[in-house]
Amino acid sequence: MASFYVTLPSNSSPDVYPQNTLTNYRVKLAQPITLEGDWEVGLAEFIYPHQWYNIDEECKYSYTIDGGDHWLIKVIEPGFYDSIDSILHALKTDYNSLIQYHYNEYTRKLRINLLKGAQVKFRGRLAEILGFKGKTLLTESTTITHPVDIANISNLLVYCNINL
Repeated sequence: MASFYVTLPSNSSPDVYPQNTLTNYRVKLAQPITLEGDWEVGLAEFIYPHQWYNIDEECKYSYTIDGGDHWLIKVIEPGFYDSIDSILHALKTDYNSLIQYHYNEYTRKLRINLLKGAQVKFRGRLAEILGFKGKTLLTESTTITHPVDIANISNLLVYCNINL
């Protein structure tokens, strides 16, 4: 036998390993696999369920229309927003003529137009999703330097400990 694959689902041995979780588990094979000689063993594929919010309670949006004298907070409902349009819809206020968002689908960058004393602040993951990498107080119209990143995941670490 030159090569083979073994599928090891996390929910296959609950009677033998009741402490198994989705991310840390053991599997009892129907029969042992004996490898003689030199073999390379590795992880060929993994599947991860997408069950987290990209907008959480820490995502904050504040705005003012009077030059900064009175700030208003816009509550954004935590959840998974699957497009920039859904996020921009959540950012709408009663002052859409003074605070305008324009997304360029080719550059994936967001332009924020601020008129007549309007200012905006973004905090938490919302700022990162919109493309901010630092300062998030805008006092004038700006095209954000970095592209919008709805997923806001730059790395995914997979640790695979194969015990033979």
